[in-house]
Amino acid sequence: LDRWPVLEKDRVREQASAFRGNTAWLAARASTGGTTGMPLELLRSPESIVIEQACLDVVMQELGVDARVVRMAVLRGDNIKDPDDLQPPFWESAVGGRRLLLSSNHVSAATLPHYVEALRSFAPEVLWVYPSAIEHFCSLVIAAGAKLHVPRVLSSSEVLKPESWALIDAALGARIADYYGQAERVAFAYSLIPREYRFLPGYAYVELSPQETEGGWTSYEIVGTSLWNTAMPLVRYRTGDLIRVPA
Repeated sequence: LDRWPVLEKDRVREQASAFRGNTAWLAARASTGGTTGMPLELLRSPESIVIEQACLDVVMQELGVDARVVRMAVLRGDNIKDPDDLQPPFWESAVGGRRLLLSSNHVSAATLPHYVEALRSFAPEVLWVYPSAIEHFCSLVIAAGAKLHVPRVLSSSEVLKPESWALIDAALGARIADYYGQAERVAFAYSLIPREYRFLPGYAYVELSPQETEGGWTSYEIVGTSLWNTAMPLVRYRTGDLIRVPA
């Protein structure tokens, strides 16, 4: 792989058709979140979609549940109803009653009792969250002195700060798993302990490019090569994401 140049995100954005494989006709469309204001249009092959789910299943298995039958509540970005509608319910049922989709836009001190009662009644095995959403929710639970237990929390899509692990434990008494990935599907890592992440073998070929050393820590950029996405294979792709390890 060292014979290949490192691939910049801008090149993929500007010449997307050059990176499409022979199976691009049988692919699902996707895009990055566009946090820079310039989302990246992507394709995912069926193999890529399947391996993504398999890796999520591994993380769920580490939490002690079977992803095929798990009873899950979700507090992420689902738009359940108009944000100005402050009358419950602030959730809806899905997957034959095995999933409860909660609106993060409606969580407040005033609506918290409704969420607490809904979670008690639904009794999820796992609560799947955005870190920012669960931080806000748990802060309200503690401030209100509410009694609520959720056995497991699965977090992704944003950075879960170490102090957030303690906050979730204090509010919910939950076992926590956090996983890292990106729309380009060139690296996958997960954590069961704050500050300790492990890349999942077989998902991608991952290189760590050193950036700087400061205060006893060295930061590395994650550079990934997809192993499964035949619709849009990316080789030595710079994610722009950094990890930090003791120097």
